[in-house]
Amino acid sequence: MASIRDVAKLAGVSPSTVSRALSQKIYVEEETRNKVLAAIRELDYKPSLAARSLKNTNSKLLGLVLPDIQNPYYPKIVKYIEEYARDKGYSVILCDTFEDKERECGFFATLENLFVDGILFLPSTEDTNHILPYIGKIPIVIINRKFDIGVTCVLGDDYAGGYEVGKYLMEQGHKRIVCMINDKKRQYNPERLDGFSRAFKEFKMDGADFDIVKNVSSVEDACRKAREFLVKADERPTAVFVFNDNLVSGVYHAAYELGIKIPEELSVVGYDDALSSLYMVPPLTTYEHPAKEIAQMALNLLIQEIQEKENNGGSVCRIAGKLQIRQSACPPGEMKEKVNKQ
Repeated sequence: MASIRDVAKLAGVSPSTVSRALSQKIYVEEETRNKVLAAIRELDYKPSLAARSLKNTNSKLLGLVLPDIQNPYYPKIVKYIEEYARDKGYSVILCDTFEDKERECGFFATLENLFVDGILFLPSTEDTNHILPYIGKIPIVIINRKFDIGVTCVLGDDYAGGYEVGKYLMEQGHKRIVCMINDKKRQYNPERLDGFSRAFKEFKMDGADFDIVKNVSSVEDACRKAREFLVKADERPTAVFVFNDNLVSGVYHAAYELGIKIPEELSVVGYDDALSSLYMVPPLTTYEHPAKEIAQMALNLLIQEIQEKENNGGSVCRIAGKLQIRQSACPPGEMKEKVNKQ
Protein backbone atom coordinates (compact mmCIF):
# COMPACT_ATOMS: atom_id res chain seq x y z
CA MET A 1 0.00 0.00 0.00
CA ALA A 2 1.35 3.42 -0.99
CA SER A 3 2.35 5.87 1.73
CA ILE A 4 2.43 9.65 1.81
CA ARG A 5 6.21 9.42 1.34
CA ASP A 6 5.69 7.44 -1.88
CA VAL A 7 3.35 10.15 -3.15
CA ALA A 8 5.86 12.84 -2.21
CA LYS A 9 8.70 11.03 -3.99
CA LEU A 10 6.72 10.53 -7.20
CA ALA A 11 5.48 14.14 -7.20
CA GLY A 12 8.95 15.48 -6.40
CA VAL A 13 7.82 17.31 -3.27
CA SER A 14 8.08 16.86 0.48
CA PRO A 15 5.55 14.82 2.52
CA SER A 16 4.49 18.04 4.26
CA THR A 17 3.62 19.56 0.86
CA VAL A 18 1.43 16.54 0.11
CA SER A 19 -0.35 17.09 3.42
CA ARG A 20 -0.85 20.78 2.67
CA ALA A 21 -2.19 19.97 -0.82
CA LEU A 22 -4.71 17.57 0.70
CA SER A 23 -5.75 19.77 3.59
CA GLN A 24 -6.69 22.81 1.49
CA LYS A 25 -5.95 24.97 4.55
CA ILE A 26 -2.61 26.33 3.34
CA TYR A 27 -1.95 27.77 -0.12
CA VAL A 28 -0.19 25.43 -2.54
CA GLU A 29 0.68 26.48 -6.08
CA GLU A 30 -1.66 25.01 -8.70
CA GLU A 31 1.16 23.26 -10.59
CA THR A 32 2.38 21.61 -7.39
CA ARG A 33 -1.13 20.57 -6.37
CA ASN A 34 -1.70 18.99 -9.80
CA LYS A 35 1.54 16.99 -9.44
CA VAL A 36 0.39 15.72 -6.06
CA LEU A 37 -3.06 14.78 -7.36
CA ALA A 38 -1.51 12.97 -10.35
CA ALA A 39 0.78 11.00 -8.03
CA ILE A 40 -2.15 10.08 -5.78
CA ARG A 41 -4.10 8.74 -8.74
CA GLU A 42 -1.13 6.80 -10.12
CA LEU A 43 -0.30 5.17 -6.79
CA ASP A 44 -3.94 4.77 -5.74
CA TYR A 45 -2.96 6.40 -2.46
CA LYS A 46 -5.58 6.28 0.30
CA PRO A 47 -5.15 8.56 3.32
CA SER A 48 -5.56 6.77 6.64
CA LEU A 49 -8.85 6.69 8.48
CA ALA A 50 -7.14 8.47 11.34
CA ALA A 51 -6.30 11.37 9.05
CA ARG A 52 -9.87 11.40 7.79
CA SER A 53 -11.18 11.65 11.35
CA LEU A 54 -9.21 14.88 11.77
CA LYS A 55 -11.21 16.52 8.98
CA ASN A 56 -13.71 18.71 10.78
CA THR A 57 -14.19 21.43 8.20
CA ASN A 58 -15.32 21.42 4.58
CA SER A 59 -12.58 21.20 1.96
CA LYS A 60 -14.45 23.58 -0.38
CA LEU A 61 -13.60 21.11 -3.15
CA LEU A 62 -16.14 19.59 -5.55
CA GLY A 63 -15.58 16.78 -8.03
CA LEU A 64 -17.01 17.06 -11.54
CA VAL A 65 -17.01 13.71 -13.34
CA LEU A 66 -18.01 13.82 -17.02
CA PRO A 67 -17.79 11.48 -20.04
CA ASP A 68 -15.88 13.41 -22.73
CA ILE A 69 -14.70 17.01 -22.64
CA GLN A 70 -14.31 16.92 -26.45
CA ASN A 71 -18.09 16.68 -26.84
CA PRO A 72 -19.13 20.28 -27.71
CA TYR A 73 -21.91 20.23 -25.09
CA TYR A 74 -19.71 19.62 -22.07
CA PRO A 75 -17.49 22.75 -22.20
CA LYS A 76 -20.66 24.79 -21.74
CA ILE A 77 -21.78 22.97 -18.62
CA VAL A 78 -18.22 22.94 -17.22
CA LYS A 79 -18.00 26.71 -17.74
CA TYR A 80 -21.23 27.35 -15.84
CA ILE A 81 -20.41 24.94 -13.02
CA GLU A 82 -16.97 26.50 -12.57
CA GLU A 83 -18.51 29.96 -12.58
CA TYR A 84 -21.25 29.21 -10.05
CA ALA A 85 -18.92 27.15 -7.84
CA ARG A 86 -16.44 30.03 -7.65
CA ASP A 87 -19.23 32.41 -6.67
CA LYS A 88 -20.12 30.01 -3.83
CA GLY A 89 -16.50 29.74 -2.69
CA TYR A 90 -15.80 26.26 -4.11
CA SER A 91 -13.07 24.91 -6.39
CA VAL A 92 -13.79 22.16 -8.92
CA ILE A 93 -11.69 19.10 -9.78
CA LEU A 94 -12.48 18.07 -13.35
CA CYS A 95 -12.40 14.33 -14.13
CA ASP A 96 -12.76 13.25 -17.79
CA THR A 97 -13.63 9.54 -17.95
CA PHE A 98 -13.35 9.12 -21.75
CA GLU A 99 -16.70 7.28 -21.47
CA ASP A 100 -14.96 4.49 -19.55
CA LYS A 101 -16.80 3.03 -16.54
CA GLU A 102 -13.55 1.83 -14.97
CA ARG A 103 -12.17 5.38 -15.06
CA GLU A 104 -15.41 6.61 -13.49
CA CYS A 105 -14.95 4.15 -10.65
CA GLY A 106 -11.32 5.20 -10.18
CA PHE A 107 -12.19 8.88 -10.10
CA PHE A 108 -14.85 8.35 -7.43
CA ALA A 109 -12.29 6.59 -5.25
CA THR A 110 -9.75 9.37 -5.81
CA LEU A 111 -12.27 12.11 -5.04
CA GLU A 112 -13.29 10.38 -1.84
CA ASN A 113 -9.64 10.21 -0.78
CA LEU A 114 -9.21 13.89 -1.57
CA PHE A 115 -12.02 14.73 0.90
CA VAL A 116 -14.18 16.51 -1.68
CA ASP A 117 -17.36 17.92 -0.18
CA GLY A 118 -19.51 16.60 -3.03
CA ILE A 119 -19.58 15.25 -6.57
CA LEU A 120 -21.43 16.39 -9.69
CA PHE A 121 -21.71 13.33 -11.92
CA LEU A 122 -22.48 13.11 -15.64
CA PRO A 123 -22.59 9.32 -16.29
CA SER A 124 -21.15 7.73 -19.42
CA THR A 125 -23.41 4.64 -19.25
CA GLU A 126 -26.76 3.56 -17.87
CA ASP A 127 -24.99 1.43 -15.22
CA THR A 128 -24.69 2.92 -11.73
CA ASN A 129 -23.66 -0.13 -9.69
CA HIS A 130 -20.09 1.14 -9.35
CA ILE A 131 -21.18 4.36 -7.60
CA LEU A 132 -23.63 2.76 -5.16
CA PRO A 133 -20.95 2.38 -2.42
CA TYR A 134 -20.52 6.18 -2.35
CA ILE A 135 -24.19 7.05 -1.89
CA GLY A 136 -24.70 8.29 1.65
CA LYS A 137 -20.94 8.79 2.13
CA ILE A 138 -20.48 11.72 -0.25
CA PRO A 139 -23.20 14.13 -1.45
CA ILE A 140 -23.80 13.36 -5.14
CA VAL A 141 -25.97 15.03 -7.77
CA ILE A 142 -26.39 13.33 -11.15
CA ILE A 143 -26.70 15.54 -14.23
CA ASN A 144 -28.51 14.66 -17.49
CA ARG A 145 -29.67 11.23 -16.36
CA LYS A 146 -32.43 9.91 -14.08
CA PHE A 147 -31.71 6.94 -11.82
CA ASP A 148 -33.82 5.55 -9.00
CA ILE A 149 -30.92 5.08 -6.58
CA GLY A 150 -31.68 7.71 -3.95
CA VAL A 151 -29.59 10.46 -5.57
CA THR A 152 -30.78 13.88 -6.73
CA CYS A 153 -30.96 14.10 -10.54
CA VAL A 154 -31.06 17.30 -12.61
CA LEU A 155 -31.71 16.99 -16.33
CA GLY A 156 -33.22 18.64 -19.35
CA ASP A 157 -36.78 17.85 -20.42
CA ASP A 158 -35.89 15.74 -23.46
CA TYR A 159 -39.49 14.79 -24.20
CA ALA A 160 -40.43 18.48 -24.44
CA GLY A 161 -37.37 19.13 -26.60
CA GLY A 162 -38.22 16.39 -29.10
CA TYR A 163 -41.81 17.62 -29.21
CA GLU A 164 -40.77 21.22 -29.93
CA VAL A 165 -38.51 20.16 -32.80
CA GLY A 166 -41.21 17.92 -34.26
CA LYS A 167 -43.81 20.66 -33.96
CA TYR A 168 -41.51 23.20 -35.61
CA LEU A 169 -40.77 20.97 -38.62
CA MET A 170 -44.40 19.94 -39.05
CA GLU A 171 -45.58 23.55 -38.88
CA GLN A 172 -43.14 24.33 -41.66
CA GLY A 173 -44.76 21.64 -43.77
CA HIS A 174 -42.10 18.93 -43.84
CA LYS A 175 -43.52 15.50 -44.65
CA ARG A 176 -40.36 13.48 -45.18
CA ILE A 177 -38.06 13.65 -42.17
CA VAL A 178 -35.11 11.58 -40.98
CA CYS A 179 -34.19 11.35 -37.29
CA MET A 180 -30.51 10.55 -36.68
CA ILE A 181 -29.82 9.05 -33.24
CA ASN A 182 -26.36 8.44 -31.81
CA ASP A 183 -27.34 5.69 -29.36
CA LYS A 184 -30.96 4.71 -28.78
CA LYS A 185 -30.04 2.97 -25.51
CA ARG A 186 -29.16 6.25 -23.81
CA GLN A 187 -32.26 7.22 -21.87
CA TYR A 188 -32.56 10.76 -23.23
CA ASN A 189 -32.79 9.62 -26.88
CA PRO A 190 -36.02 7.55 -26.51
CA GLU A 191 -37.55 10.50 -24.68
CA ARG A 192 -36.63 12.89 -27.50
CA LEU A 193 -38.00 10.43 -30.04
CA ASP A 194 -41.24 9.99 -28.08
CA GLY A 195 -41.73 13.75 -27.98
CA PHE A 196 -41.03 14.06 -31.69
CA SER A 197 -43.46 11.20 -32.47
CA ARG A 198 -46.20 12.89 -30.45
CA ALA A 199 -45.86 16.11 -32.48
CA PHE A 200 -45.87 14.10 -35.70
CA LYS A 201 -49.10 12.31 -34.74
CA GLU A 202 -50.83 15.51 -33.62
CA PHE A 203 -50.46 17.16 -37.05
CA LYS A 204 -51.74 14.15 -39.02
CA MET A 205 -50.44 15.45 -42.35
CA ASP A 206 -51.40 13.33 -45.40
CA GLY A 207 -48.45 11.41 -46.76
CA ALA A 208 -46.18 12.42 -43.90
CA ASP A 209 -43.63 9.93 -42.64
CA PHE A 210 -40.30 9.83 -40.85
CA ASP A 211 -37.41 7.39 -40.76
CA ILE A 212 -34.97 6.65 -37.95
CA VAL A 213 -31.25 6.17 -38.49
CA LYS A 214 -29.85 4.54 -35.33
CA ASN A 215 -26.45 4.10 -33.72
CA VAL A 216 -24.70 7.01 -35.43
CA SER A 217 -21.37 6.65 -33.68
CA SER A 218 -19.29 9.59 -34.93
CA VAL A 219 -19.14 12.57 -37.29
CA GLU A 220 -17.67 10.29 -39.95
CA ASP A 221 -20.49 7.79 -39.45
CA ALA A 222 -23.07 10.60 -39.64
CA CYS A 223 -21.56 11.71 -42.95
CA ARG A 224 -21.60 8.19 -44.38
CA LYS A 225 -25.18 7.43 -43.29
CA ALA A 226 -26.47 10.84 -44.41
CA ARG A 227 -24.88 10.29 -47.81
CA GLU A 228 -26.77 6.99 -48.11
CA PHE A 229 -30.21 8.55 -47.76
CA LEU A 230 -29.44 11.87 -49.46
CA VAL A 231 -28.12 10.30 -52.66
CA LYS A 232 -31.60 8.91 -53.45
CA ALA A 233 -33.14 11.97 -55.10
CA ASP A 234 -36.67 10.53 -55.40
CA GLU A 235 -36.79 9.49 -51.73
CA ARG A 236 -34.72 12.30 -50.28
CA PRO A 237 -36.06 13.78 -47.02
CA THR A 238 -36.77 17.48 -46.85
CA ALA A 239 -35.54 17.68 -43.25
CA VAL A 240 -33.13 15.92 -40.90
CA PHE A 241 -33.41 16.06 -37.11
CA VAL A 242 -30.03 15.18 -35.59
CA PHE A 243 -30.32 14.23 -31.92
CA ASN A 244 -26.84 15.57 -31.10
CA ASP A 245 -25.18 18.76 -32.42
CA ASN A 246 -21.84 16.97 -32.40
CA LEU A 247 -22.98 14.88 -35.39
CA VAL A 248 -24.45 17.70 -37.48
CA SER A 249 -21.19 18.55 -39.25
CA GLY A 250 -21.28 15.05 -40.76
CA VAL A 251 -24.70 15.78 -42.30
CA TYR A 252 -23.49 19.19 -43.51
CA HIS A 253 -20.47 17.59 -45.17
CA ALA A 254 -22.54 14.89 -46.89
CA ALA A 255 -24.88 17.56 -48.28
CA TYR A 256 -21.90 19.60 -49.49
CA GLU A 257 -20.39 16.58 -51.25
CA LEU A 258 -23.67 15.91 -53.07
CA GLY A 259 -24.29 19.57 -53.97
CA ILE A 260 -27.39 19.80 -51.76
CA LYS A 261 -27.97 23.28 -50.39
CA ILE A 262 -28.89 23.86 -46.74
CA PRO A 263 -31.63 24.96 -46.09
CA GLU A 264 -32.85 25.50 -49.68
CA GLU A 265 -32.90 21.79 -50.46
CA LEU A 266 -32.50 20.25 -47.01
CA SER A 267 -33.46 21.57 -43.57
CA VAL A 268 -31.29 20.47 -40.65
CA VAL A 269 -32.16 20.80 -36.96
CA GLY A 270 -29.88 19.75 -34.10
CA TYR A 271 -30.14 19.27 -30.36
CA ASP A 272 -28.06 20.75 -27.49
CA ASP A 273 -27.15 24.21 -28.86
CA ALA A 274 -23.44 23.45 -28.56
CA LEU A 275 -21.00 26.37 -28.78
CA SER A 276 -20.16 25.49 -32.38
CA SER A 277 -23.77 25.56 -33.62
CA LEU A 278 -23.88 29.35 -33.95
CA TYR A 279 -20.76 29.36 -36.13
CA MET A 280 -21.71 26.64 -38.59
CA VAL A 281 -22.53 27.66 -42.16
CA PRO A 282 -25.41 28.21 -42.18
CA PRO A 283 -25.89 28.74 -38.40
CA LEU A 284 -27.69 25.73 -36.98
CA THR A 285 -31.29 25.74 -35.80
CA THR A 286 -31.13 23.61 -32.67
CA TYR A 287 -32.94 22.88 -29.42
CA GLU A 288 -31.04 24.40 -26.53
CA HIS A 289 -30.26 21.88 -23.83
CA PRO A 290 -30.38 24.31 -20.87
CA ALA A 291 -26.79 23.85 -19.64
CA LYS A 292 -26.74 27.10 -17.67
CA GLU A 293 -29.93 26.37 -15.74
CA ILE A 294 -28.99 22.71 -15.19
CA ALA A 295 -25.55 23.67 -13.86
CA GLN A 296 -26.99 26.25 -11.47
CA MET A 297 -29.73 23.96 -10.18
CA ALA A 298 -27.38 20.99 -9.74
CA LEU A 299 -24.78 23.04 -7.90
CA ASN A 300 -27.35 24.66 -5.61
CA LEU A 301 -28.85 21.27 -4.69
CA LEU A 302 -25.41 19.76 -4.08
CA ILE A 303 -24.34 22.62 -1.80
CA GLN A 304 -27.66 22.33 0.03
CA GLU A 305 -26.92 18.66 0.73
CA ILE A 306 -23.38 19.51 1.85
CA GLN A 307 -24.55 22.20 4.25
CA GLU A 308 -27.53 20.30 5.63
CA LYS A 309 -25.59 17.00 5.75
CA GLU A 310 -28.69 15.25 4.49
CA ASN A 311 -29.53 13.48 1.24
CA ASN A 312 -32.45 15.03 -0.64
CA GLY A 313 -33.92 11.56 -1.12
CA GLY A 314 -33.57 11.19 -4.87
CA SER A 315 -35.54 14.18 -6.11
CA VAL A 316 -35.73 14.69 -9.90
CA CYS A 317 -35.63 18.14 -11.49
CA ARG A 318 -36.40 18.51 -15.19
CA ILE A 319 -35.64 21.80 -16.91
CA ALA A 320 -37.04 22.69 -20.34
CA GLY A 321 -34.88 24.49 -22.89
CA LYS A 322 -36.00 26.33 -26.02
CA LEU A 323 -35.64 26.09 -29.78
CA GLN A 324 -32.96 28.40 -31.16
CA ILE A 325 -34.19 29.27 -34.67
CA ARG A 326 -31.36 30.24 -37.01
CA GLN A 327 -30.78 29.65 -40.71
CA SER A 328 -30.49 25.89 -41.30
CA ALA A 329 -34.21 25.19 -41.75
CA CYS A 330 -37.08 26.58 -43.80
CA PRO A 331 -40.41 25.36 -45.26
CA PRO A 332 -40.22 23.00 -48.28
CA GLY A 333 -42.10 25.53 -50.40
CA GLU A 334 -39.44 28.15 -49.79
CA MET A 335 -36.82 25.60 -50.74
CA LYS A 336 -38.31 25.13 -54.20
CA GLU A 337 -38.72 28.87 -54.77
CA LYS A 338 -35.12 29.63 -53.84
CA VAL A 339 -33.72 26.80 -55.96
CA ASN A 340 -35.81 27.84 -58.99
CA LYS A 341 -34.63 31.44 -58.74
CA GLN A 342 -30.96 30.40 -58.85
